[in-house]
Amino acid sequence: MAKVTTRQNRKTIKTTVVGRGVLAGIQDAVAYMNGDKSRGRIVRGIDTAAIREKTGLSQTAFASLLSVPVPTLQKWEQHQRTPTGAARTCSR
Repeated sequence: MAKVTTRQNRKTIKTTVVGRGVLAGIQDAVAYMNGDKSRGRIVRGIDTAAIREKTGLSQTAFASLLSVPVPTLQKWEQHQRTPTGAARTCSR
């Protein structure tokens, strides 16, 4: 399995409680995909739209945080597709 790497976002992001939680979840997802199974869990029945709405982010911003194309996020929100791999991993 290839290692997943992250890169620093060069834009300044206002740090909020939700933002820190989202970033922590993404970091856990990367660690999980790199083999650290203690930092995350696979979830079933994901309501992507509800999760995004709780963050207060637009589809474009949320898709960018997850490194997925906006049409992919839209298909998740419309329950036409289901997130797989790292996208299904969340923090505890």
